Amino acid sequence: MATWADIQDHLRSKYTLCVDKEDLIGLDFECPDGRAQRILVSTFTALNKSWVLFRSRVCERSRLDPEEALRNNAGFAVGFLALSEGFYELVYTAQLETLDIDELELPLHALTDTADQLEKKYTGTDQW
Repeated sequence: MATWADIQDHLRSKYTLCVDKEDLIGLDFECPDGRAQRILVSTFTALNKSWVLFRSRVCERSRLDPEEALRNNAGFAVGFLALSEGFYELVYTAQLETLDIDELELPLHALTDTADQLEKKYTGTDQW
């Protein structure tokens, strides 16, 4: 069982952070072809439980048809596309109460890789 403090400590000890706030941590990962991808990790409460939210921006809303976004979601092993403030983001949530600290690595890397591939496909750029 992990706490938000455990997650913060783990991420701080293993990675260089680009954002380090009380309820938000940001990490920049190097991707193939010299590309980079930022992933944000935060905490929130829902259903009387504490959760951790992983998210990585993909593209502006105008770059991806909503129906195509839904079709993409069917093929992801980890995470799903969601709209947030006019942008598509790849997101994943996990309940802190049942999360093992070692389980952090899979969503971090899976979301980073997938979000970068989608960004490249839909924008041809490397903004996020």
